Amino acid sequence: MKYAALLALLIIGGANASAQTKLSGPEKLVSFAARAIGENRDLAKARAYLQDALALDPNYYPAMYNLGVAYMLDEDWSNAKKWLTAFTEYARSHPNAPRAREELAMVQRLEENDQNPDARRNRQYLSCVYRARILASYSHLIDAFGLIAKAMEIDGQRYEAYAVAGAVCAQASAVTQARALLDAAIEKAPADVVLNLRIQRFALDDMELEIGFREKARARLKNGQLEEALKQIDNLAKYGKPDPAVLNDQASVLISMSRFQEARDILKGLTTVNPPSEAARARELLAETDVLERYTKLYTSTSLAHPDTATIQKEIDTLAAGKPNKEKTEKIDELKAKAQSLSKQPRALIAATVALQSEDLDVATVALQIAEAAGKSPVLSYRKGLLALKRGKLSDAVKEFGECQAYLLERSFKDRAQVAEACLMAKVPTSAWEIFQASLDVFEKKTASFDLENAASFAAFGLEAGLLEGDFKSVETLGKKLDGFLEDPRPQYFVGRALLGQNKAGDAVGWLERAIDSKEFKLNGQKLFPKGLAHEWLAKALMANKKPKDAAKAAAEAKALGSTDPEILQLAGGQL
Repeated sequence: MKYAALLALLIIGGANASAQTKLSGPEKLVSFAARAIGENRDLAKARAYLQDALALDPNYYPAMYNLGVAYMLDEDWSNAKKWLTAFTEYARSHPNAPRAREELAMVQRLEENDQNPDARRNRQYLSCVYRARILASYSHLIDAFGLIAKAMEIDGQRYEAYAVAGAVCAQASAVTQARALLDAAIEKAPADVVLNLRIQRFALDDMELEIGFREKARARLKNGQLEEALKQIDNLAKYGKPDPAVLNDQASVLISMSRFQEARDILKGLTTVNPPSEAARARELLAETDVLERYTKLYTSTSLAHPDTATIQKEIDTLAAGKPNKEKTEKIDELKAKAQSLSKQPRALIAATVALQSEDLDVATVALQIAEAAGKSPVLSYRKGLLALKRGKLSDAVKEFGECQAYLLERSFKDRAQVAEACLMAKVPTSAWEIFQASLDVFEKKTASFDLENAASFAAFGLEAGLLEGDFKSVETLGKKLDGFLEDPRPQYFVGRALLGQNKAGDAVGWLERAIDSKEFKLNGQKLFPKGLAHEWLAKALMANKKPKDAAKAAAEAKALGSTDPEILQLAGGQL
């Protein structure tokens, strides 16, 4: 852009590597250094990257120049002079060599140790002005203004601070303020620089037109007028090459229009540009482009169907295979209605389901955001809960599951077990206990689609939640009800623990021994029921029942099975 000339310092090499499709080792390190300064103002890290670049290639002059710049920001004039001198010697024919020589002359002036008060004030003034220019080139505008204000306090009659302030205002798109500051600079400047300042002042008129086009483009974009937005961005090109902010806007419009490859072509050239804030935005948009492209392909697939419909159809086929009766016919009609309901779900929700099943969490996130824009629903909350669960955000998952309790009761035992386990892991047993208690009627019906393995797992999570809630009586009642019904020993184990919680140690011993003697239990690998756990509780029950020898034997068996409970280990060692 024409007003870019207002920023006097040009960082070379990696900081402007947007045209490079492949960066070599030193180039990449210089790019990293520019990013360290631009994004975090981390001068130490930037210097380390640049030193590493020179270790790879001692004659890599962009690293020399940028080291000089980094030391200028730290007011380390000696090192700044060293590296700017090295640059001018190695890169005499480089287009930036005259600029570097000017900077070197400035650094040599700033390095002078003259203690004359006027000379010292002059050095302080110039230091503020030149460091402000560097910071502005990295879009640290607030910090740059701070140095400009300091320079004006030192000497308010010199033009340089006003000229740089005008450039920074122009960079911030504050055209009116930029004009006023440049007018002040022109008034204070010597005759040999006034012409250049006037040219820069006139460039603000073009800039004002550019801002107008950009605002129009953004307004069109906000109203969904994508083609009109692109036209306004095209108008910007008439005033010189669009700056990174404009190009990012253009890519954003193209993404909204699902023109992903065009957007990608623009963004690839912006990932290392100055200012770093626009480079970071380009990298984010590039990542978003990849995700949205995958989502769009999934969303627009003609063969897209809700994955649960296959499960429902299998259940219908199972029911239809046997002898027909009224109950089966009603159940088949109910399942067909459910499948039809699933097919009417918003395609974004279906896409999210498919993405979750294939572990494509980025696409699932985008799909759910699109679905949420259409309004909240129990299905949406359930899917968001699953996504949070897969990302390891247990508290968020439990919160979402809490908003779709009724819908959860329509899910399979496998799904309910997953939710109950998440509630336990998030230390919210109340939710798991409530889901389990509300599901008891499904256990009793035990239809053709009854999933024995997952039903047993869900029951184990539910009874564990009841124990954590301290509802020992209910756990005892429900555990006895499920004993044998699920062909699983865990209800026996939980009944034993519930009886012990009610100080019924004698009764607890019998139930725990039954669980231990079960062949299925010994082969079971469920997380909430590891080997040796029943032996531990049996040992505690026997001690409460005043049978220390039997308790020690049970403790020894628990220890052999890997128990690490200090009380059990002491008991196994014969210590009471």
